[in-house]
Amino acid sequence: MSDKNKIVNLQERTTLTPVKSEVYRCPHTKILLIEHKRVIECEQCEKIIEPFDYLWDWANKQQRIKWRIDSAKSEAQNLEEKVIELTKQKRNLQAQVNRLNKKLC
Repeated sequence: MSDKNKIVNLQERTTLTPVKSEVYRCPHTKILLIEHKRVIECEQCEKIIEPFDYLWDWANKQQRIKWRIDSAKSEAQNLEEKVIELTKQKRNLQAQVNRLNKKLC
């Protein structure tokens, strides 16, 4: 292809249509450790993965999971404390209702 074919004359009325390319990002969930080549390869897309990058991503995912677990445990503890407090309030209200019923009878 010559350079003239690559030049677009913007003075002419030309319709430029953008073309969206389909971007496929493999999650690399199935990996192979190839011992004789000493590489990590994705079984799905067959891309060679940098070992440090793979370990770094894996460590970050593990850290996020740990934070979510810690957050869920903290929220569960807060909810448990609220349930205990509400149970006490329910018991007190039932006692008040019983006392008022005795007074009315």
